[in-house]
Order: sequence, then structure tokens, then C-alpha cells
Amino acid sequence: FTVDVLAGISRLDEDALLRGLDELWRRRIIREQGATAYDFSHDKLRAVAYADLSPMKRRLLHRRAAETLAALTSTAEEAGALAARIAHHHLAAGDEQKALGYLVQAGDHARVMYAHQEAIGYYERAIALQRRLNRPDAAARTLLKLGLTHHDAFDFTRARAAYDEGFALWQHAAPPAGRGQVLAPQTLRVHWNSPVTFDPGLTADSDTAALVEELFTGLAKHTPDADIIPAAAQAWDVEDGGRRYVFHLRRNLCWSDGAPLTAADFEVGWRRVLDPATAASCAHFLYDIRGAQAYHRGETTDPTAIGVRATDDRTLIVELEQPAGYFPHLLANPATYPVPRHRLAQAGAAWAQPEHLVCNGPYRLEAWRPGERLTLVRNACYAEGAAGNAERVEVDLRTEYTAVLADYTAGALDVIYLDIRFSIAEIESLRQRFPGDLVPAPRLATWFVGFDAEQPPWHDVRVRHAFVHTMDREMLAGAVLKGMALPATGGLVPPGMPGHVPGIGLAFDPPAGRRLLAEAGYPGGRGFPAQQIACQVNSQEHIEFLAEQWRRHLGVEIAVKSAPWPVFLQWEERERLPFYCAAWLADYPDPDNFLRSALRWRQTRWQDPVFEGLIERARTLPESRQRLALYVEAEQRLVEQAAIVPLNYRRSLLLIKPRVARYPVSGVRPWFWQDVLINPA
Repeated sequence: FTVDVLAGISRLDEDALLRGLDELWRRRIIREQGATAYDFSHDKLRAVAYADLSPMKRRLLHRRAAETLAALTSTAEEAGALAARIAHHHLAAGDEQKALGYLVQAGDHARVMYAHQEAIGYYERAIALQRRLNRPDAAARTLLKLGLTHHDAFDFTRARAAYDEGFALWQHAAPPAGRGQVLAPQTLRVHWNSPVTFDPGLTADSDTAALVEELFTGLAKHTPDADIIPAAAQAWDVEDGGRRYVFHLRRNLCWSDGAPLTAADFEVGWRRVLDPATAASCAHFLYDIRGAQAYHRGETTDPTAIGVRATDDRTLIVELEQPAGYFPHLLANPATYPVPRHRLAQAGAAWAQPEHLVCNGPYRLEAWRPGERLTLVRNACYAEGAAGNAERVEVDLRTEYTAVLADYTAGALDVIYLDIRFSIAEIESLRQRFPGDLVPAPRLATWFVGFDAEQPPWHDVRVRHAFVHTMDREMLAGAVLKGMALPATGGLVPPGMPGHVPGIGLAFDPPAGRRLLAEAGYPGGRGFPAQQIACQVNSQEHIEFLAEQWRRHLGVEIAVKSAPWPVFLQWEERERLPFYCAAWLADYPDPDNFLRSALRWRQTRWQDPVFEGLIERARTLPESRQRLALYVEAEQRLVEQAAIVPLNYRRSLLLIKPRVARYPVSGVRPWFWQDVLINPA
């Protein structure tokens, strides 16, 4: 026990508490454990002291212990680490309702740390308690978490049992559509970047994906806890050791124009993404499916060889090349969404233009003025209902941020995302102007610098190392980013995600950088070819900081080429960028998304058989510790080769008006508009 915890439990003032501790220490009943902690000198003394308390006194002290521990947590990480202890004390105090949330939180914390057995134990205890307290809706959600944990551990038999039980209970406990709308319908007003497309299969950036995920839904969807729950699929079976999935669709699914939605819409949609003629940059998300990669790369031309087929209107069978523990998360990705075959037949590739667009998500598109505004309204054909009251969403797409802020100040906007639009100086100003509106939200994201490892001078690993050794990421995060980011001293996988490896980044060491640059043939920067680094406009400040460091420490002049996000995205897709700064935001909470998906998409053109072998083996390993060990090796290899260099890890920063009572956000999805609650004006 620590002094601060004991103070909260005993309710003694500091002098009385210290006198008591000194007396117990002199009598050798307790012993010191560091500067502020103590322990009983023998377990029998602890047992005797506890046995000497009356049952009522025990419950009182356990309740105080739970309250004190909860009050001492200041971050989500601390809360997760202490959740099991807090739950224990609430249970011992007889406060089962209070213990419930902490048991689930303890399971969540253990699961993201890949401590699967611990997570399973906490979830099972929570489920038993939820059943005893007649909380079928909560028990259904926890059963789905339990199934996902078994699935991550490659225990497909138990995963299937938990999924089946959870799905059945979910259907029984789920409220009918609209029952959760406890407040009058409201309009939510949000600022966001313009979408590049409304076609899920052509979605290539996070801004577009966020809007597409409100217009469409897949077989499953992410929750704000980054869990997977059923969406268009009512349930699914996992067979053949995780290589075969049988999805059972909900009854009476339909598109927003009333046309029926069937399993064939998923089959056609997935095959369309994999068709080389579609040129879908998100096709790699489907590479786990049997025959998908070969078909997309043109090695085979028969689409029926792809392991996805609809056997009837409500059954979709998917066969994988190998088991993949993260596969359920891909079911929430736009690459796996259905397409309306009837509109595709009528309009071809133009089916996703506003005049032809139909959707199956919580909202449908009512109006769109490119670069200015789009309006979404509730989709009456959405089968799952919603927990919020945002019946209408007006999305401001303007890039004149002065006007946007004026509207927010005047109360004409409810939500602005700051971290991907505004400069650091602007964010600092807004923090001062709207301190009560600023909401830091979870986001699994890494900002990084990338090199084209095929082009000189970046083909030389010594040059790449020279530039990395002269990036002061600590100063960048503190002095330039004003503490709004963590310096990326670890690998590409961000903190909060399984597989994050802290402390492996190359050190800030300018003498080593100068030596390596000289060894590569550019002593003091002499003879170094003219180079420019490409970035988004809102990253220009910290890239200019790095450019100054390279000039000072290496004698190399680097020009900065910046553009707004839509233009930068076009550069990434159409140009070859030898040197650039970008970010990877998680599509699903697994290191595979950063170490395989991100590198396939980005322009490093770095190929390393050792790295590729590690991540390919890790994808299919059933034992989580072995799997994570391989990802650690892969991260170390990536750092050694420096093709992609993490700069910082960031959270989302939002301005949210007080009238918005609930605005769910997760580390892999920036919003859940259908669940937003808005107080009446």
C-alpha cells in the first residue's frame, strides 16, 4: 500500500497517518517498500489484521479503497492498469454495479496488451455478474469482446461459441430502431475535409473513409471501444481452423431506394475492388482471401477463383488463404462494403455520383456542393437503428478556416477537428480561446518521414541514417508541437496498440549523422543533390523545423513543398515522391495494419526479404506472444533500414460545443454520428 492510498482509506490527517505508520514500522509489523510505499512484514500479520475487522468495517474500507484508487488515475492508461484492483475492492464492498464497468475495463486493457488469458478471465467474470444483475445488453457486448479475444488468440472453437451466444443475446437485448432516441431530433453541424469519392471500393484516405462509413455499412462495424459487432451480418460461423467464414445476413436488408440488399451485393463489391481494372488502392485489405492477391495482380483472370461467394440472398461464404486473427476487423473497412448491383448495372462506374448514389448506412446523402457543404439525413432503410438523435448532419467542407472559426464562435458549428487541419500556432490560439470546448480524443496514428529507397541519394542507408540522426524528435514534440504529440522514439506501431515497441528509434546524434553523410560521399553536405520534402500544409511548421536541423547539422539545404490534403493525396497517388512527410491512421487495431498495409500503400519502394518474411509469418501465427515477438523483430528491422522514420504519435483534437452531450470517438474511427446525443437548444 502507498501513503496516498492509505490516506484516502483511513481518512486520517497527514500527521496522524505518519505517526501510525512510524509506530507500526518500529514494531516491525510493516516494512518500507521505496519512498512512499509499505508492506506487511509477514503475510500472517496481514491475514490477522484483516480477520480482526468486522464485515461492515471491511466493506467500508474496500469501498474507500476503490474510490481512492479511482481518484488517483489521471489517464486512460492508468485507469486501465488499475481497473482490476478497483473492481476487486468494489466487489468486496458489495458494490456489484460499480464493479461491472471496471471488470470490463480491465478486460479491455488486458486485451490490447495481448494478455489474452487475463482478458478472458475478466470478461467471463463480468458476463456472470451482468447476467446476475439482469443486464442482457451489456452481457451481449461483453460476449462479443470475449469472442474477439478468443479469435485474436486463434482459439476459433471458443470464439465461435462466444460469438454465437453473444449474437443470440444481442438480438434478444437490442432495442428496436429509434428507442435510443431519448431526445428530440437535432441537426449536427460539423467541419470536415471534402471526400474524394463516395464509392467505398475507391476509398483511399481517412477523410473520405469517415464519410463513407456513415453512408454505408459492412458485415460488421467498429464500436467506440474499437470492438467488432454485427452490422449487416446477423451472425457468422468460423470454420476450418479460421480459414472459412459463413456470414448470415439480417432479414429484410435494403438500399436507401428500397431495393433489396443481398449477399450477392457483397460478393460483387469485393470482386470489383480486386478487379485490376477498378484500380482500387484499398484492394490489399482483401489479400487474405483465397485467390484475391493473385487475381488483383493479374496472375489469374478468373474472378470465380476468389474465395468469396453468395450461396443465397442471406448467406456469404468467405475462404482465406491462412487464418488471420485480425480478419473480423476488416469487415468494418470500406473495402469490404457491398455495392448496389442494380445501380451499378444502370450507371456503371458513375453509380457513386450523387445523382445515382444509394447507400445502406445510417445516413443517406441529401445534398452536396463540392468544396462547400454536404448534408446527410437519416436513412429510413438502415436496419440497425441508432442510439443518438442527430437526425440530420450538415458538413462544412470549406478550407477558409478563418470563416470556419467565425462560424464556430457564432454557434453555427458544433464540431471542428483541429489536428488534421490547423497549424500548431492556430491550435495553440484556439486552446486559449475555447478551453472548455477542447476535447483530446483517442487516435491510433503515427506521423513519419518516408524515403524512396530506390532513388539516389536515398537508396543509400547511410544517407537515410544521417538524416534520422539529425532529427531532434524530442524538441519537435515539445518546442514545435507544444506537447500535442509524443516523440516517436519507438517504432511505427503507435502506443496503445499491441506490438508497440518503445525506445528502439535511432538516437539524435548529429556527429554520427555527419560522419555517415561523409562516408556516403557528401562531407559537410558538399555535392548533395537538390532535394525537397513534400508534406501537407498543416505539417509545414514542423517540417521546416527539421529542414533547419538538416541545414545546421549536415550542411544540406532541403526545400519544403506543401499542399492542402486533397492535393497532397493526389501527389501520393500520381507522382513519385522521393522524400515526404505523411501519417498513417489505423484502419484496424493490429500491428499488421501498420507493418504490412501501411508499407504497401506508401511510396518507400523499400523491399527487404527479412522484413517481409517476419510480417508474413506473424500474420498467421496462432500464439500471440510468438506473433508479437515477430512484429518486434520487424519493427527493429524497419528502424535499422530507416525507409520510414516515425516522427511523433498523436491524438485527435476536437472543439465540441457544450450542447453536444455525447460524441463517441475511437482510435480507429473519428466519429459515430448515429450515436451522437445533442441537447435541445
